Amino acid sequence: MDFETPLFEGSRFLRALGPDRAGQLIDRCDIFFSEHRDHDDLARLFAAFRASEHHTVATLREWMRDTTEPEVLSAYCDVAAEESRHAVLWTDRMRALVGDSEVARRYADPCGMPALSEHFRLWDSYATSCSLPTRLAYLSIVDAWSGIAYNSYLLWADSSTRETLEEILADEVAHVGLAESMIDRLVPDDDDRETMAIDEACIAGLLYEVTNGFLSSGI
Repeated sequence: MDFETPLFEGSRFLRALGPDRAGQLIDRCDIFFSEHRDHDDLARLFAAFRASEHHTVATLREWMRDTTEPEVLSAYCDVAAEESRHAVLWTDRMRALVGDSEVARRYADPCGMPALSEHFRLWDSYATSCSLPTRLAYLSIVDAWSGIAYNSYLLWADSSTRETLEEILADEVAHVGLAESMIDRLVPDDDDRETMAIDEACIAGLLYEVTNGFLSSGI
């Protein structure tokens, strides 16, 4: 799967980000992922991936608390289950690299990455919205963002990690499509669409800054 596929090319994330920042993001990801990493370095990188998956799960679980519409609740549950499975896949890769005992000792908290705590705080701050349009925009944008990063890493990953990335990336593609289809059906009001466009720009900008922080954090 390539960045230039119509899904990512036309995603709300890239539209909101704009072509200049989107190009900069992809270039920085390519440089970052092309760096040589030993097993310890890779385990730390995968711990960061795992933490991001857990933050998405935590967000969705919070949304489930006040969601009563069956279709929306079912979508949140399904996506949360798949994101949880992604976290397990990253844990499995970490264990294969450094062993169970080292993962338990160094990465006991699946949500914990001290070097990234501020960036996750910024990310989580936007996930508190009670608005369905904003939540669906958030879901579409965050999963496109994750998919683009994972897709960049495909070029540089070893064969075992590539299999994990391809499995996760397929889910992220489906999540973006799900969110987009729900927006089309459940957000018909023009005023809501205008508000959502503003939110999308804010979320995309926030994730752009989170990515810059992540790539500069020494992970």
